[in-house]
Amino acid sequence: KMKMLSRVYVFDFFKAYEDKVLKGLEAAFLSRAHFGAVQLRHVQDMIKEAGYIITPEDFQELLDEAARYLDIPEKKGGARTVDLSVVTFIMDALADREGFTNSQFERCKKSFEHFDVN
Repeated sequence: KMKMLSRVYVFDFFKAYEDKVLKGLEAAFLSRAHFGAVQLRHVQDMIKEAGYIITPEDFQELLDEAARYLDIPEKKGGARTVDLSVVTFIMDALADREGFTNSQFERCKKSFEHFDVN
């Protein structure tokens, strides 16, 4: 007879894991923060430390997506710092899309749908 894990156990396990990841992100942010914000270069460092490799264009796309989603008004000359909500959005987006930006993810999805025969 096979033993099975309960739904509650699995849910609790993943919840604890997500909490640990979030705490790590918050610690990385706070270690670099100055008055509740971090410089964009520090966000890029955090992305690299998480194991993602992105181009400057990809980074700008993620910043623009975060600004739209979080309804952040555009600053003259562009933002040089961001708060934890932007960093969290970017890291969540990269995790949800396996390290891809939205445009890259959509191109991959379209290619898969085009070539998938089943």
